Amino acid sequence: MSGRGFLKSRLAQIATKEPPKPHENPEEPSKLAALPIPYFTDTPKVPVDAIITQTLVNGNQTLVNGNQTLANGNQTIVNGDQTLVNGNQTLVNGHQTLVNGHQTLVTGHQTLVNGNQTLVNGNQQVARGRRAMLAKFAQRTVSQKLSDTIETTFSNIDLGDLKNNVRPNISPDHKKAEVSKSLTPLKQPQIQIVDIPAANEEKPPVICRVLKKSEKDTYHMAQLSSNYIKIKLEEDKGIYAYRVDFNPPVDAKRARFLLVNQHRDLFPIRIFDGTLLYIPEMLPQNVTKLVGKLIDESEVTLTITFKGKNSLSECIHFYNIFLRSIMKDLGLVEFGRSCYYPNKKILIPEFKLEVWPGFMAVIDEFENGLYMRADVSHRVLRVQTVYQIMSDITMNAKNKNKDIKQEIMAALCGSIVITNYNHKTYRVDDVDFTMNPLSTFERNGIEVTYKDYYKNMYDVEIKNLTQPMIITKAKKKDMISSNANDLGICCLVPELCNLTELTEAMKNDNKLMRTLQTYTLVTPEVRQNALVEFVNSIHAHEGASKRLKDWGLMMRPIPAKMEGPVYKRETILLGSNIRKQVGINMDWGIDVAKNAMFVAANVLNWAIMYNPRCVGFVASMDKTFTEWYSVAAMQRSTHQELMKSVQDAFHKVVMQFKAKNGLLPEKIIIYRDGVSDGDLKQVEEIELRDLIESFKYHPENYNPMVTLIIVQKRISTRVYQYLDEKYSNPSPGTVIDNTVTRRNYFDFFLVSQHVRQGTVNPTHYIVLKNGCNLSVENVQRLSYKLCHLYYNWCGTVKVPAPVQYAHKLAYLIGQNVRQMPSDKLCNSLFFL
Repeated sequence: MSGRGFLKSRLAQIATKEPPKPHENPEEPSKLAALPIPYFTDTPKVPVDAIITQTLVNGNQTLVNGNQTLANGNQTIVNGDQTLVNGNQTLVNGHQTLVNGHQTLVTGHQTLVNGNQTLVNGNQQVARGRRAMLAKFAQRTVSQKLSDTIETTFSNIDLGDLKNNVRPNISPDHKKAEVSKSLTPLKQPQIQIVDIPAANEEKPPVICRVLKKSEKDTYHMAQLSSNYIKIKLEEDKGIYAYRVDFNPPVDAKRARFLLVNQHRDLFPIRIFDGTLLYIPEMLPQNVTKLVGKLIDESEVTLTITFKGKNSLSECIHFYNIFLRSIMKDLGLVEFGRSCYYPNKKILIPEFKLEVWPGFMAVIDEFENGLYMRADVSHRVLRVQTVYQIMSDITMNAKNKNKDIKQEIMAALCGSIVITNYNHKTYRVDDVDFTMNPLSTFERNGIEVTYKDYYKNMYDVEIKNLTQPMIITKAKKKDMISSNANDLGICCLVPELCNLTELTEAMKNDNKLMRTLQTYTLVTPEVRQNALVEFVNSIHAHEGASKRLKDWGLMMRPIPAKMEGPVYKRETILLGSNIRKQVGINMDWGIDVAKNAMFVAANVLNWAIMYNPRCVGFVASMDKTFTEWYSVAAMQRSTHQELMKSVQDAFHKVVMQFKAKNGLLPEKIIIYRDGVSDGDLKQVEEIELRDLIESFKYHPENYNPMVTLIIVQKRISTRVYQYLDEKYSNPSPGTVIDNTVTRRNYFDFFLVSQHVRQGTVNPTHYIVLKNGCNLSVENVQRLSYKLCHLYYNWCGTVKVPAPVQYAHKLAYLIGQNVRQMPSDKLCNSLFFL
């Protein structure tokens, strides 16, 4: 006999017995009132008999098709699987609660520890040994019949959390022992009243508790960490601004610096830009007058007037200047926004490459104050010099009868090179085949050859004197130290330069890329250890630590810790042309499932000469967000022309939505990609305004609710799960929405992908406008759910599906097609 049949037969046997009838109503003999549990703050005395006589025959427990359920929902056994609500059930002095898992289920036989309750072969009885044991400790002090009401029996069962469970207190006096309980009022659960049919009916019902699903069922909280270091500012220190006036006026900026430097004893720590003087401490007086001398011994009066103390946001620029100086003190070389250790380079001789480890570090103001965000970075350099690469190109071009100069120009122009004598980077703008190291240029009014210049300045001996010269536009700060002319044109020697980028052939070499990944893909534990080591190196270096102390900055080598939600992974429902009820309109569509439309705009910059821009516009056409309509817009001249094209595209997708659904969308959620922090204000004030203006093309009084969400993919923030003092990649669905988020924005970081190697990169979401009045949780859950809907991948992607679709569309049109696609393709994702 099967387990289900066995339980049904035992149910019939139990039903034929004559149970006690403590709450029998003549009018409703088969109805059980499953009432809310009464909770009291007093401590009523309950006799032992009333406690022990909990047989569960009075309707407290029913077996249905092998499914065992308690009316209060404390315990459920379904097909042999045992489920405990809140995990709290034990039997203490007749109060049923489970603690420390003292409950076992062995081959259908359920036994509670200490013989408190036994269920064998479906027959349930109260162990007599328990009553005998309790009789030694307690006496009956209140006379009460064995057949108490069902309400009294239920009052001895607790549904609450362990903190609110029944706590029996046994009196030390065994002769006068009393069983008492102290209960705290809790929110009453909703209990459904169901009919209990006769024993001969085929399907006895199950007593069930109807509770509203908690929102927290969709996520759990986790301990997280990030690559942020807290920076504190000493009291009475900051950045104080003073205006410096000269009398008589001094126009030459170098002369002004000379006059201010003559009073370094008054302000040894200073920053002077020619007009404003910044110091870490206030001067004794608001107005200070000093006297300085120029080179010709003429005296100049300096009037230093206090302007005010800079706010924290105004100090960010200066703090990042200090950080760059500190990294230079540590021996790091600057490449763009990152700095690298040239003395820690890793050689890969089989591919003629070397990897420089380093950091990308920046100081900024966040929700919990000032932080330094630092992340491990790597730079791949070619071991071959530019001259060696020119020689290889020359040999290959001769064998293939190609134009040597054209081949060299195509390989080098636009590339970034680094000089091996001062570790500075330049962009190759041209190659001059008419010049060589013996060519001359004017320096301080004297004609000097490039060979002599490099020998005198850097003690470098140029070997090949016939090689062509690289032409580049020198940076403004490098014009004085380089051989640049008045126009800023600088000439470099190819044999003293190395390329810093990989060719397309190298990127397509799988063996090479796998080798590089062993050095560049770093685990979370290694990243955080490197971050701590970096901060410790700052404190260990005398010059770097002095810079921090001079300006009153303090940082501890402890990465920021926080707590954040981890949303459950979604189940993707695949269509099978079978109509059935699914939960598509339940949890995640609370505010936006009705008449809503998602629009993603992705802008790409293209080419160098004519700079056309392509906007991919992809919008959802149904409430399940599975049908999409795509529009592309091109720009070749002004920004106004582009926005006009975007307005037309926006109008087009809205009208398409109306044509398909019969009404205009009430809510429009725009995911905007490709926006940096510096462009946020422009997008909010200009682009969003232009999009809203497109509503004037529609019938009067059409004013939908619009939410604009910025999606940033290329960020340096890292998110880690912090468990047992170890760092690891967080689960998909992890969110950071506190501590390191922006103070003036509604933003959060979302991890939507799972990675097998290295460290996962989160995506930054910034809600610039929330016209739909979405809650924080709804925006986070919606963004995460949309990451599941990209058709070209079975899992989740880094950004919401409409953003990824728009990126694919803009990339295809902007790079390959270069013209508008046919309108017949708009209803299909032809760009995938």
